Amino acid sequence: MTEIEYNFGVPPNTPLEIVQGATFRKRWRFRYGTTFEPFPFFTSDTPGVALWEGRCMFRAAFTDAAPKLSVTTTDGGVTLDYVDDAETGIRSVFYGLYLTAAQTAALPAGKVFYDIEFERLSDGWVIRPQKGKATVDAEVTK
Repeated sequence: MTEIEYNFGVPPNTPLEIVQGATFRKRWRFRYGTTFEPFPFFTSDTPGVALWEGRCMFRAAFTDAAPKLSVTTTDGGVTLDYVDDAETGIRSVFYGLYLTAAQTAALPAGKVFYDIEFERLSDGWVIRPQKGKATVDAEVTK
């Protein structure tokens, strides 16, 4: 698990390595601000109710009209969850990327660009905590 520290500026470039035709799963802890507080992705009065929708797209080039792959929190490709520490009372918020073997097989081998965004459901405000290049290792056995 990688910790992403994000101050709502330009998101960090985070390289990914994806094996074409294999399941991909990566999870990051999301912290923000000068004290790196847990981000309020969930309501405090109804735990487990997400206030945000996540999405991720992969493109071979920034200028491509259509993404090679698109996943969201609705289809399970972008995950959003948290863990409350009973001893400290601190909430750790996690987001992740989960791609099936069929989804990674659809990605072209080589370099692709991606970003992960979250949109607040109440007003459409969007944050992008992560972006970068993914290296897709070519599948030989199909």
